[in-house]
Amino acid sequence: MPILLGTFSLSLHKENSFEISGSCRYFHHKEGISKNVFTSEELKLYDGINKKELYLAVLGNVFDVTKGAQHYGPGKTYNIFIGRDASRNFIDGKFNQGDASDDIINLSHKDLLSIHDWLRFYKKEYKKVGILSGRHYNENGSLTPYGKQVRSLIKKAQKIQAHVFGALEKVEELRGTG
Repeated sequence: MPILLGTFSLSLHKENSFEISGSCRYFHHKEGISKNVFTSEELKLYDGINKKELYLAVLGNVFDVTKGAQHYGPGKTYNIFIGRDASRNFIDGKFNQGDASDDIINLSHKDLLSIHDWLRFYKKEYKKVGILSGRHYNENGSLTPYGKQVRSLIKKAQKIQAHVFGALEKVEELRGTG
């Protein structure tokens, strides 16, 4: 007799064995927080039509933006971001469905910092509901090599920015003491 548990079913057999079918979207705890890993097919359902919630992903982090339906809902300007990771589109401003992309590895330091700022905005304004299995995270919720490279590039861009700001402060200091 199958027992339905979340998004998977467990069938118990007479031989004290069992079979699991379906997909389990929750995985191990890290720092006391359970992560929800979405496939791209699952995330597409959170479009305000198939499911009432509106979800989008930035750098593989999934957020519930339902409270911003006036911006993200069906037919609205920012609907391109719904049900997918369209991180690149935050930078290039392309809002056509066919232009949606999460490929950001070749962007400039300035653009990477800008996407990171968008990530910080979503973390502050909306509830993070999980991560997207794909380019940035794998099905277990771990960073992919691509995700690690992006994280490294963002850290490098932050260091460069800090050096630039430090140099500008020195210039201003020297001008003031002239």
